[in-house]
Amino acid sequence: MRPVGRTGRPRLAGPATSQGRRGTGDFQPGCLRPRRLSPGVPNDQPALQIGQEYAASFDNLTHDGAAVARIGGWPVFVPDALPGEKASVRISGLRKNFALGELVGSLQPCPERVLPVCPWFGSCGGCQLQHASYPAQLAFKAHQVDNALRRIGRLQPEDYTFHPVIGMAEPWHYRNKAQLPVGTSAGRLVAGFYRRGSHDLVAVDACPIQCAANNRVIGLLPELCAELGLRPSMAPGDGGLRHLLVRSSRASGQVMVSLVSANGPFPRQADLVAAIRERLPEVVSIVRNFNDRPGSQVSGPRSQLLWGASHLYDDCAGLRFAISAASFFQVNPEQTGRLYARLLEMAAVGSADTVVDAYCGIGTISLLLARQAGRVLGLEIVPDAIADARKNAADNSLANAEFHCGLAERLLPAWQRRGLQPTVAVVDPPRAGCDPALLAALLKLGPERLLYVSCDPATLARDLCLLTQGGYAVREVQPVDMFPQTSHIETLVKLERR
Repeated sequence: MRPVGRTGRPRLAGPATSQGRRGTGDFQPGCLRPRRLSPGVPNDQPALQIGQEYAASFDNLTHDGAAVARIGGWPVFVPDALPGEKASVRISGLRKNFALGELVGSLQPCPERVLPVCPWFGSCGGCQLQHASYPAQLAFKAHQVDNALRRIGRLQPEDYTFHPVIGMAEPWHYRNKAQLPVGTSAGRLVAGFYRRGSHDLVAVDACPIQCAANNRVIGLLPELCAELGLRPSMAPGDGGLRHLLVRSSRASGQVMVSLVSANGPFPRQADLVAAIRERLPEVVSIVRNFNDRPGSQVSGPRSQLLWGASHLYDDCAGLRFAISAASFFQVNPEQTGRLYARLLEMAAVGSADTVVDAYCGIGTISLLLARQAGRVLGLEIVPDAIADARKNAADNSLANAEFHCGLAERLLPAWQRRGLQPTVAVVDPPRAGCDPALLAALLKLGPERLLYVSCDPATLARDLCLLTQGGYAVREVQPVDMFPQTSHIETLVKLERR
């Protein structure tokens, strides 16, 4: 963990050693800070040419992990490079205010560069930072959050405590869920992940950030599909495969497989179920999900249990959770425990507290709080998740938690009119952040403490700006590295009503 100042913000230092550290343990700031570029390129700057090569020096990282160079006044974003490095860059794309580039020729590496573990790194788009040492990844993510809160959130750093990023001792093999699009290679079905910045498929048979149980299925399930002559979907209603979803339980090692297909008859469905049961004994549930929707959304609105258990079970902080195919569950169990432990500390609820948990999912946060709070109300728009949450409350004997299906921005005002006055509110929205109507409802409701869990620093900062303008003060910020080797970061924020 990087040494920090009194507020937890990384200290800036001079050049790093070959291990990426000075004697003080500090990192070179150029390797850490995601940059917000000034809009526009001066009109008198020479135009770059696609396909032309240029010498470049990199001094920052963007929010998605690309290195930034300035060539002829243009900001150029280049994947797989790091700040402090020099290389030849070929221009691959031009936009209004920036250019895209790719590494060519020799590279002068910086001390933070390491050899990527994955043979598909650089082509597969799943990871962005495997070429950076893990301490450098954590420092980059700390600055990513810190800069977003300053620039977008308009927050003053001296007003709140910024804690060091909580990292992992072993930042590999942590994911409990894989989503693999399917395609064809040499006439046979294959599965993998999308190439960076495209929908071209990179076929893989393992992934170093997936857990061992998932990797066994990833290595064999596409082969079983290919042996049966199954094909990817080419049109709505043809019954072809679109994605293979694999979800495992850390507690039991058991696996749920979801076959996402177009509507229509599924060729050799019974044969595939039989093959999975015979060759992959750790699989305890096989589900078909129907998705004819255009676009990149992985799962459709309807699922059918083909064989086995309707739920997978996993543990979190001493509670047992039932997880159906359509429900959300955090993908990094080890870090989830650390994240929720910090949330419980910040919430500091007791028997006199009433808690509202918007975006409650299957009730993980709600039920952890229900062990200490007097009453917890969870809200979620996904019916299957609410059914799971109610089951989880019953299974864990927590009668003081109740769950309601609907839009929180509609339910909360109605409850307030009936006299509800929560003391604590929790929001854990998707990457797009909170709906403005929900933020307005929370401001009107006025709980004493508000806990915000975010997977996107930019939308988090945007929402915090609105909440602070509405009468709340940010007290603590806790980044948690839920996604090592990628540019993504989870952040927990505690706010109090002024």
